[in-house]
Amino acid sequence: MVIKDIYNFVIPYYEEKHRVFHNKNHLDLGLFMLETFERKGENISDVQYVAWLFHDIVYKLDSKTNEEDSAAFFEVCNKEQDFGFEDSEVQKVKQIILDTKKHKSTIEDSKIVLDVDMHSLALPWHSFIENRQKVEKEYSAIYSDEEIKNGVLDFIDTILRDKNMIFHTSFYKEYFLDIAIENLQKYREML
Repeated sequence: MVIKDIYNFVIPYYEEKHRVFHNKNHLDLGLFMLETFERKGENISDVQYVAWLFHDIVYKLDSKTNEEDSAAFFEVCNKEQDFGFEDSEVQKVKQIILDTKKHKSTIEDSKIVLDVDMHSLALPWHSFIENRQKVEKEYSAIYSDEEIKNGVLDFIDTILRDKNMIFHTSFYKEYFLDIAIENLQKYREML
């Protein structure tokens, strides 16, 4: 099965009504960035593309196991939908998805997927704000404003303490890290 077919398979999941940020737009921005890397001469494997497509496929706001569930769902779909990935590739896809939980790469192939996942932190300020509002709206379904604010502050503080959590590839560090840090610091001051 080709990546486009797998993309068409996953789209209904990213269009679930409770998704405000972790939706098709997030998925498409990531695909655009992966394709941008390819145009710059980087080799982006089908494993990386599929890991991106499945990294948020299971997205329940009150779950602590979305990544584990997404990885398991990919494994089931690979068999049932006949995606055609070998066992070693399945394990790699699953590991990349699992690495998105803490944004720490345990394998080299995770790095670009993790960077793409955090790309929205380095968007121009107005887009950054729009995305932050979408994330917060998503969480407002189950958390109070105060809980969301505390969660956002904790997220920002954690990332700013360990800037290596933001981006992993030299490209993202060179072109986007300073923008992401500035956006996060500015947003923190607003809260």
